[in-house]
Amino acid sequence: MMNFVLCDDDKAILSCLVKNLETVFLKHEIKARVAFKTHCPMKLLEYSTRNTMDVLFLDIDLKSNMDGLQIAERIRENDKNVSLIFSSALIKRSIDTHQYRAFDFISKPIDYDKIERSILRLREYLIHKSPKFIHLPDKRTIINSDEIEYITKDHTRLIFRGKKQNIEYYGTFKSIESCLTEKFVRCHKSFIVNLDAVTGVNKKRDEVFLKMGESCDIGAKHRMEFLEVLNYGSN
Repeated sequence: MMNFVLCDDDKAILSCLVKNLETVFLKHEIKARVAFKTHCPMKLLEYSTRNTMDVLFLDIDLKSNMDGLQIAERIRENDKNVSLIFSSALIKRSIDTHQYRAFDFISKPIDYDKIERSILRLREYLIHKSPKFIHLPDKRTIINSDEIEYITKDHTRLIFRGKKQNIEYYGTFKSIESCLTEKFVRCHKSFIVNLDAVTGVNKKRDEVFLKMGESCDIGAKHRMEFLEVLNYGSN
C-alpha cells in the first residue's frame, strides 16, 4: 500500500486532488491511499518526521513563510526516497525542482488527465526502480518493503505485517518469492522476516524478535540457513 501525502494552500485544490487520486487508484486498481492532506507547511513537516510518505504532492507557491521548494529541502534531509510531485501555476518553476530529485511537475490548473498520466508514469517508474518496493504478482499491489517487518501465512492468505498497517494478499510464499528483496528471509514454514527488523534471536527457544515487539518462530528446516544469514552461526 502506497501512502500519498498532499500539501496545497488552496483547500478546494486539496479536495479535488483527493477525489482525482482516488479515482485513478480505483480505475487502475492501484493499491494506494491518501494518508494525509494539509494546507499548512508546518503540519506537513511535523507529519513527515513521524510517518512514512511514499509520494508527496507539493505546491510550490504556498501562501506561507516557506514555499514548496524550501519544504522539499527540509524533507530531503531526512527522506531520500519519497517521490516528489510539484505543482505550480508558473511553468518556469519546474526548472527549480530538479535539485530536489522531483519525479514530476504538474502545471496548474490541475485536472484529472494530468494526475492520471503522472500516477501511471510513477507506477512504471517504481516497478523498475530499486528493490525498496515489493511488486506482487497481481501487478497492482506495490508495498514499501521498509514498512514490512514480517510476512505470515494464514491458509490461502499472506499477511504483510507492517509498522502502521497490515496488507493481505491471496497467494503462497512460492508465488511471491521472486518479488521479495534479499533482506526477506524464510525462518519458518509460516514466516518470512525482514532482516532489517530483527532485534535478536533466542536460539534455545528458536525464536526471532522484531522491532515492533513481536516474534516469529524459527523452524528446524530453515534454522541453519536463517542463522547463518544473521551471522549467529549454525549451532
